[in-house]
Amino acid sequence: LLPANYQGPLFNYLKDLVNKDPNRFVRLVESGYFELAMQQKVDINDLVKNIGTNKFFSKHYLEDVKRISSGKQLVKEFPSGTDVQLMPNSLPEGEVGSVDGKLYVNDCGKMVELKLNKETFERLFPLEGRFNTQQKGLGDCWLISAIDNLMDLPAGRAKIYQMFSQNGNDIQVTLPNKTTIYDTVEQPDGTFALEVAEVIDEPYIINLPGGKIPNNGAKQVQACDGVKMLEFAYSVKRSGNKPSMTPYEFEELADVSTQMQSLEGGHSREFISFILGYTKDQNNNYFNADGDIVGGVMSTSRNINAVMQMIKATANDDRTLLHAATLHTANNGGRFEKDLSPAFDLYSNHAYTIKGYDDERGMIYFTNPWNSNTVVEMDVYTFLKYIDNVNYMRL
Repeated sequence: LLPANYQGPLFNYLKDLVNKDPNRFVRLVESGYFELAMQQKVDINDLVKNIGTNKFFSKHYLEDVKRISSGKQLVKEFPSGTDVQLMPNSLPEGEVGSVDGKLYVNDCGKMVELKLNKETFERLFPLEGRFNTQQKGLGDCWLISAIDNLMDLPAGRAKIYQMFSQNGNDIQVTLPNKTTIYDTVEQPDGTFALEVAEVIDEPYIINLPGGKIPNNGAKQVQACDGVKMLEFAYSVKRSGNKPSMTPYEFEELADVSTQMQSLEGGHSREFISFILGYTKDQNNNYFNADGDIVGGVMSTSRNINAVMQMIKATANDDRTLLHAATLHTANNGGRFEKDLSPAFDLYSNHAYTIKGYDDERGMIYFTNPWNSNTVVEMDVYTFLKYIDNVNYMRL
């Protein structure tokens, strides 16, 4: 599996993995990862950096590696004349298909046309990079974690893909920015309920001439072009610019470094609720345009049992976004993140995406936005000792 004369910690890790978790070892081998490493199509150092019996590559990343090794494309080609609305029968949710030169994404069973050609889409979200995101120096762990959370779920991926369009060689990113206004209306039985009074859609549209990404140097997220563009686009909103149907040209905006600094500090639910058009009430619940509760906030410092019930109910649901924030620590020398449990990639005042829960083993699975293609496995109650709050939002 390894290059000839390879010497390093990976050899011992793989030996241990064979004994301790043979199923995980088999998944890694069958993905074709090592063959691609030999061909230098993936970097073996990515695996070296992920070694540890409590860490492994994410399911989606290995699925894409398997596609590359088998020669499959990201976009599934359908025969000319295919009925678009029948495509979900053979195209999984969150995936993209092409028919007669047009792209469509399966958004919760409904095919939605993308305003991109195949070449551009695969440049923005390539197989080798769409699930491999690494936050850098901006202090926007909350944003990168939220994007990772959305990309990980089929319905979330579909939402992100639809934010992109092309105009000639230019790429435009449209942040939906829907605001739902509610009235409290008395019902026939004397109770009161929220009813939608108005839905206002004031999008932010950011135009990137030639599909060029503003360069913020070492602080910019290390990711596929689509995620880089989305990070920059949200900084336009975050830095105080107003919604506009006339696209913002990034050259017209403030200095890129200053612009991106607006992303420093925040919470994942801010980005997700903004993108999905959820409105927050005074009790910390979030509502969609139909007035249904779609999310909530629970603090582990208040009720561990309630948080455990939420994790059990939502962690394996592919329509629920689940994220956590670690405890703040005093006297951290001015750093945003400080070691809490480095062996498990846990650092203070930091955002994480919860990817799953094994009730039988009591294990929770999560990712750090510093390396989103690596899943960390940890005892759930030990994990919660370091957590300030856990939040969920439904797609």
